Amino acid sequence: MTVRLPRILIVTFLFPPFAGIGSVRLGKLATYLAGHGWEVRVLAAKAHVPRNLAQEFPPENVTYANWFEVDRILDFIRNPFGRRRLALMNTADTSLPVTSAAGKSRLSRFRAALRNAIFEFVRVPDRYVGWLPDAIRQGDRILDTWKPDLIYASAPPYSALLVGRRLARRHGLPWVAEFRDPWTDNPYYEFTGLRRRIEAIWERRVLASTVGVVGVTPAWVDRLAARTGKPAELVMNGFVVSDFPRAPPLSPSREGPLHILYTGALYDGLRDPTPLFLALASLGAARINVRITFVGDAGNVLDLARRFDIEQQVEIRPPVSYRESLDLQCQADVLLNLQSDNRQESGWIPAKIFEYLAARRPILSVGYESGEVPSIIRDRRAGIVALRPQAIADQLKRWIAEKGSGGISPTPESATEGFAREEQFAKLDRFLRARLAERGRT
Repeated sequence: MTVRLPRILIVTFLFPPFAGIGSVRLGKLATYLAGHGWEVRVLAAKAHVPRNLAQEFPPENVTYANWFEVDRILDFIRNPFGRRRLALMNTADTSLPVTSAAGKSRLSRFRAALRNAIFEFVRVPDRYVGWLPDAIRQGDRILDTWKPDLIYASAPPYSALLVGRRLARRHGLPWVAEFRDPWTDNPYYEFTGLRRRIEAIWERRVLASTVGVVGVTPAWVDRLAARTGKPAELVMNGFVVSDFPRAPPLSPSREGPLHILYTGALYDGLRDPTPLFLALASLGAARINVRITFVGDAGNVLDLARRFDIEQQVEIRPPVSYRESLDLQCQADVLLNLQSDNRQESGWIPAKIFEYLAARRPILSVGYESGEVPSIIRDRRAGIVALRPQAIADQLKRWIAEKGSGGISPTPESATEGFAREEQFAKLDRFLRARLAERGRT
């Protein structure tokens, strides 16, 4: 007798080949579940990001919804009549009203207020809400011919949760919500007042309709469980050793300066390399023994380096593919993690931390010195956590000397224990099957 496999529809905005750290996680998850007794379909978006992720999951089982960028409305506000308006402004037609300096100021203030209102009340719940209409349509088409046992929606963006909830209600299906970042209790939630109150109510209703919730850090899972009273599971990010083009640990070159590498985006005010730059500047002439490379969107990091007269030691490289990023990590001497000096950072674990651990290179974590990331690094002897420039400078001197006397040693193999994606996804597999068993679906 043929036994039907349990079926799951994964809803996620980003999915391979579209790049993004969430895309990496969900692509790996779909592949894992499909290889461990699930029939899997995916609903994602045609995102406006590079398509440079390897597509391991069968593309015929993925449906990509179209996406309208609501931010185009902001472009209209900045220039409501496009080229026609600019041409008129350059004519000498005296019938056109003359705008005084005060008038221009009022117009600028009006546009700024209107722009802020759009951010507040059109980007609801996020700037990606424009994919929701077609995602619902595409989801209905999938579910009209293929009936899953469960829907699994992953956020951010939180509009993915709205898609998952809507499809679950329309088709009478249980669903699970995954939070890779918190929603309204995110320490960096950008809205206040009415918007936050409305969205908090919305979030509670979304969560109330789930049969379970998943988080990626212990602190967030505890919070989700307390707030919802629903079954909650910790499924951390992780790594897959076979993704690395060359198996770690490598032995980086013993020649040249100490090479420190940062991969990913920098966010002004949140991922601040200032303590590191101060430390490097304090080394004086010895600074030539250090090179820091930022791969990705580095923001104004070069301007900051010039302020400390260390621009010769800082290199900016454009974004690379996921596997290229992993290869660069293995070749570096030290891997850099940046976090704010803020207690709110204590529950945060950037996904790159697990890749860094797998690369077996020591981690320099600059920022808040307590919480999840510092505990991982210290408990596993995987590097150092520091905020004071003097402490960072002292460590740089030690690493410079170590490189000169034979090279920077790899971190212990034990530092990676428990963080393989397969180990984490096995927990999720059991959690999802338990939710189905509760509803008599297995």
